[in-house]
Amino acid sequence: MYAMTLNAAACPTAVAEVTSLCGQIPQRGQDMGAHFNQCGHDALLALWKKLIIEHPDVAAFAESEWATYQSRISQPMPPLAAQAMNAAGALASEAAAIVKSEPPVAPEEAQRRFAICEQCDCFNPDEARCSKCGCYMRVKTTFRTATCPDGKWAVDTTPSA
Repeated sequence: MYAMTLNAAACPTAVAEVTSLCGQIPQRGQDMGAHFNQCGHDALLALWKKLIIEHPDVAAFAESEWATYQSRISQPMPPLAAQAMNAAGALASEAAAIVKSEPPVAPEEAQRRFAICEQCDCFNPDEARCSKCGCYMRVKTTFRTATCPDGKWAVDTTPSA
């Protein structure tokens, strides 16, 4: 959270100070909290408070990002059995498409699909997963027969050149 906010606020002095305290800062994910705890949370928190006092816009941005992050991580995934069924179905459909020699998904189409996912409320950016189906979207968006559970993207049937 600290790193995302500092980078987004484009505050080079604060980024340099935090980097000197912590070294390379992970941008997102579970490693970030552990990393900050290892490098001295008290010193980092003091620096953070100073930054917020000096830059109220950073505080507003951080608050907004934190609320978004909390809402995304609180989204429950489907039960494991449902996730397993979704994965098995997707893999079986993809295998059938390969056997039928259907063309692979064009990289541009996979990127288009993933971009749609990234804007969705069901998308968990820390894991790049959909909270509706539980799928890892960097993989699912490349499958020939995959579709969004909310119908936001579907199989592109236009032939690739």
